[in-house]
Amino acid sequence: MVEFDTTVKKVEIHIIIGCADSRDLSEDFLIALKEVKSDMKTRGVLIDDQRMAVAGTFMTPEIMGECKTLIFSKMAEYFEYRSEGVPVEFFFHINAHGAAHLKEGADRSEHSAHNINITKNAETNCGMMGASGVAKEIEQLLLREKPIIGDITIHGEADIIKMMKKYYGFNGSVASWLPSIEDLAIHPKNQKEALRSNFDADPVVKNLHIHITAGVQNYETNDYLRVDANRQPYMNVTFLDRVYEKVRNNGKPSDHKGRIAKQKPVLGLFHQTSIVDARKTTYELIKGENHGAGKVFGMGIGDKTAVQDFRPFDRYQVGGFFYGITHLKIKEWVVMGKNQKETDMMVKRLTNGNDPLCSFFIKCFDVKITPLSLDKALSHNDISKRMFRHTHTH
Repeated sequence: MVEFDTTVKKVEIHIIIGCADSRDLSEDFLIALKEVKSDMKTRGVLIDDQRMAVAGTFMTPEIMGECKTLIFSKMAEYFEYRSEGVPVEFFFHINAHGAAHLKEGADRSEHSAHNINITKNAETNCGMMGASGVAKEIEQLLLREKPIIGDITIHGEADIIKMMKKYYGFNGSVASWLPSIEDLAIHPKNQKEALRSNFDADPVVKNLHIHITAGVQNYETNDYLRVDANRQPYMNVTFLDRVYEKVRNNGKPSDHKGRIAKQKPVLGLFHQTSIVDARKTTYELIKGENHGAGKVFGMGIGDKTAVQDFRPFDRYQVGGFFYGITHLKIKEWVVMGKNQKETDMMVKRLTNGNDPLCSFFIKCFDVKITPLSLDKALSHNDISKRMFRHTHTH
């Protein structure tokens, strides 16, 4: 549990659900986030920020289940605060990314997707606008290589359908498994509505204090345009809005070139959501160089879900892994857990056939998997323990 702080009058847990894109996080965003958290703390508001990242930010049943697991975990962590009558609220921020611009004369405070223009075929538009093409590539690879996936030998499309049903619970072929993003402005709003419907159908979750926003961030301008249609006074400006505002006020990020260039990451990453600055930490520990936007393609998975080595990954995590290997040419993927045990469980989930497609990709493309236990890495490299979200626990 989180140690009780008598100066805290309110707890806000912000789950930022972003894309795996290596340009999604700039150094200046991380700095601004810490500054706003510090400012909020002086006002008596404790900010607990978690980052989930999955290609395309699709709210699939698997990802929505991950969100619920995180909610229940955090409710337990903040038991003492709740017992003392301190409000604990959740904010889920579903973020797409692309060349988004506010239409001339439009009012950004309306938080409307219809007030936004998206520049077609822009370099910074989400790669999952071509997700269905990625799915077809996976299916073509299976038909060409005819591998054994689990205990099923792939001879033709019927075997693929059988494999998908058995291991992923999907009725259909791989080619129909990953629908593309059709409209970047509408997409996060649709995902917000899907998540809200899921929460409202749960008799436990629907009675908790949970807010959901949706928006599109522009890597080039550092603008963040909300599309969730939330116009309640207390939702006009959230913690995340303040962070983006601070980024813009601080001027062009130091790693701006990496934000707007075609992404060419040198590392892939699977990490637990509670690890602060996971991409930055990974890059600096593995490469020994300063991190910047465009260097790490990362997927953040809920702490409890990440270590469930007996289950496959979400479909867009699988698709994102394949996309990173084949389109972005990432040959080394780091698996980072908070400690050695959890890291080992995450590696097992990825490599030992527990996700048969991911295991196949690793063998087929000779992918290097590098385990990274954060607690050991911190002690060996004398890096501040403050990289953990909560230093003082009991």
